[in-house]
Amino acid sequence: METRIRKGLAKLMALCLVLMIMPVNVFAATSAVTVGAQVGTITAATTGPAATFTVTTTGAADGEAVTIDWFEADGTTPATTPAGATVVLTAVAGNSATITVNPVLTSVAGTYYFKATVETEISALVTLIITPNKTALTAAITAEVGAIHTSPVYILTITDYTTVSWNAYTAAIATAIAVEADASATQTEIDDATTAIATSITGLVRAYTLASSVEQAGGAGYTRDITIGGAYADAANLAGKYLVVQFTQGTGTTVKVSVVMISSISTSVTVSYPDSGTKVEAWLTGGGMPKLTETDLGVTVYANVTTD
Repeated sequence: METRIRKGLAKLMALCLVLMIMPVNVFAATSAVTVGAQVGTITAATTGPAATFTVTTTGAADGEAVTIDWFEADGTTPATTPAGATVVLTAVAGNSATITVNPVLTSVAGTYYFKATVETEISALVTLIITPNKTALTAAITAEVGAIHTSPVYILTITDYTTVSWNAYTAAIATAIAVEADASATQTEIDDATTAIATSITGLVRAYTLASSVEQAGGAGYTRDITIGGAYADAANLAGKYLVVQFTQGTGTTVKVSVVMISSISTSVTVSYPDSGTKVEAWLTGGGMPKLTETDLGVTVYANVTTD
């Protein structure tokens, strides 16, 4: 019996000796977790660059996993992972690890919060800001007014377009510039402003002028020359357009009205009529065949001229 006791004591002493000489970190546990950058920023609707956070631990063994949990700004209410962002976590190595958040094309702008955990230790609240993507908006504005958006210089010429369409165009540009400068603008507002620029460009209506000469004897009795003017008054731009001319003779119950439509027009057209003093009214139209029998021609009217 005594021999057995002595052998047991010897084994116990040997084990204690081993424990005394073993490295302390074999039994060490993580005692602290910190994230170096408390705020990181990425841009929505793009594929980079990423936001990288450095995790520093105390006492964590190599290979320990890092996890993160998302919260509301109060740091206690759980939240969902940001839409469209991918997170890559590395394991601890030398008491250090990384958290990488990559934006993708479907990333949603906003401010998000998370905490990192290693074993049972949790970091302080970290902020991730996904900023809206204004790249397309900025490019659209620059294409119209140059690089200095605070002092826009329009590349297009105001006199080349109708007043209504030009005003709509410049209003869209002005709104877009304001949205671009607004740090709190949402991605939806940014995308809408970008689309509005494209829509306003499509809606620009080229400006033409119509002028009528004085009445002269000739032709079927009398003639007038109707001249089309404007920066786009050339054969290429007038192709597909129509000159609608209305002749009004007399008044009251004796009034006679006739209409002619001229296609493949040149910049000057001579019209004739039998009676002196006939009122001549002309419209330059485009976008299809005018509806001559209706009050509304149903097409785009670029210019109009009326004689007295």
